[in-house]
This record gives sequence, C-alpha cells and structure tokens, in this order.
Amino acid sequence: MPFGIKSAPEEFQHRLDEYIEGPVLHYYNVIKEVIIECDSSDVGLGAVITQEGYPIAYASRALTQTERNYAQIEKECLAIVFASERFEHYILGKETVRVLTDHKPLVTIFKKPILTCPKRLQRMRLRLQKFSLNVEYQPGPKMYISDTLSRASLPMSKIDSHLISYHTRYSRPRTNRSFEQKLKISTWKKHCLSLMRDSAVSNVQQPKTHLSRP
Repeated sequence: MPFGIKSAPEEFQHRLDEYIEGPVLHYYNVIKEVIIECDSSDVGLGAVITQEGYPIAYASRALTQTERNYAQIEKECLAIVFASERFEHYILGKETVRVLTDHKPLVTIFKKPILTCPKRLQRMRLRLQKFSLNVEYQPGPKMYISDTLSRASLPMSKIDSHLISYHTRYSRPRTNRSFEQKLKISTWKKHCLSLMRDSAVSNVQQPKTHLSRP
C-alpha cells in the first residue's frame, strides 16, 4: 500500500472517527441547551458557544487601550457582553442561556439589582437585558478554550468597533436631512401652538374686573 498504510479502509475509518468525534464545529440545534464560555485577559476577549460539549462558533477580539484600564471584574463582564452580542443570532429568544465565567464575584453581581452595581457595570448589564442569561462559575483550568482565545485574540476590526457601540446605534433611527428639517419645523409649530393655547386659557380664566358695566 502507498505511504506505508497497511489497511486503507481501517486508516480511512480512523481518520473519519477523528473528524466526527474530535472538537470540530457542529451544526447549531435550536432544541439543545446552549452554553457560552467567555474569558478576559489583559489584552483581549475570548468566547465559545457549545452544545453538548461540542463547539458551535468561536469569537475573540483585542481590547482597546481604554478597556485595558478597566478593573478585572469589568473586563470579565465585558467578555460576557461581547460573547452575547456576537452570538446574538444563536441565543436571542431562548428561555435560558448558561454563561460560564471564571470570575466568581461576577456571579454575585448578576444576582443583585442593576442599580446596586457600579455605573460601568450597570451600562454593561443594560446591554444584556434582551437576553435571558444564567451566569455560573467555572474554574479557570476548565475554561482553556476561551482563555486561549483571549490571550491570542484577533486585532480590532470595523465589525468589532460596530459591536462595541451596537446598543447606541441600534436605538438611533436612521433619518435624512430633509426629514430632520421637517421634524424641526413641526416641533417648532407645535411649540408655538402650545404657547397660544396656554395664553388663550389664561385669558379665559382671568377675572374680567376691568370691563365696565353698561
């Protein structure tokens, strides 16, 4: 046999088993449970979404210069925000999504009301309100995939920059200049009409003591 292979069918079956049973990407199943594993390092963010132990998709990005100055708990929360928004088309609308983090204090933060969190964490948690997340603690040595992705993260791109400000751009309507001009005129007319109404009401309610009797 060529290349020193004694049995071609056995070698083919061995390679096939490696591809099927190995940690290769699997198709997403809407019925199965979804688990997101995310981690943060000093230079980047990493995340992987899995079902039954098999990866569905990977994601990573570098931290900006400002984000590198965040506290560690803020970086870990930012990793959850990044993973949730990157895998939005997988998890949006699901009843419960498990999120694994190796930062134990973050689990307690997500169990408290948003108003009790620091301001930066409040903004991050508000971006996660459309998802149904259950944040759980996972020891760091068991999160080797997301840890590796965070340390070998991809550089920032235009897509990542868009995702960072996604919550702001999503809530801003797209308008053109002509529409904005019409809106300003309508608002100004409404304001003028409001002033005229208030003036008319005040004149009607004012006692007419100045009128002379016939």
